[in-house]
Amino acid sequence: MQAKNLAAFVLYSLLTIGCSRSTEQAADDHAAKTERATSQTSTAELSLPGMKPGSMPAGCYLRAVIDGKKWEATEMTPDRSHPSLIPVNGKNGAISITFVIGGMRDNVGKPSNLSEMNTITYWGGGGFFVGAKSGQVTVQKMDDQFIEGTFNFTAEKDGKKVTCTNGEFRIPSPLPSPSN
Repeated sequence: MQAKNLAAFVLYSLLTIGCSRSTEQAADDHAAKTERATSQTSTAELSLPGMKPGSMPAGCYLRAVIDGKKWEATEMTPDRSHPSLIPVNGKNGAISITFVIGGMRDNVGKPSNLSEMNTITYWGGGGFFVGAKSGQVTVQKMDDQFIEGTFNFTAEKDGKKVTCTNGEFRIPSPLPSPSN
């Protein structure tokens, strides 16, 4: 149950980009409570919203070098129903990475710097859960089939630091909006 709460919080965090400072503080408070509640949870219990164990869409990937070690998601949850803010997320064992990208084609090739309101959420297991605010995401290619890009980040919390370099992703493009 605690893992479901964490997963719901991650999804909630992704959907609240652009919130007011009071909402951001409430989200930070909720994240702290969730972290305390899940610090004893087995990492095997953690699942991202809608993710089926072992699910990996054909042709998709999310990979990076985390603290000098190669990492690649073995499970991903594409959400093709949101063409303007598109979630990118993946999990492998105890580690998961989640962030959103803009769906506008005119943003291709333009780096998006991380900030208070634009973070990459990193779950490293063992109670280490942090929103990275230093780094960037760049959509390199966007067509009718896939969206591809790169990312990197550095995050620090409670004296523990994580560095992610050489991040790459490929996710399915959103489905076209139905015509009225």
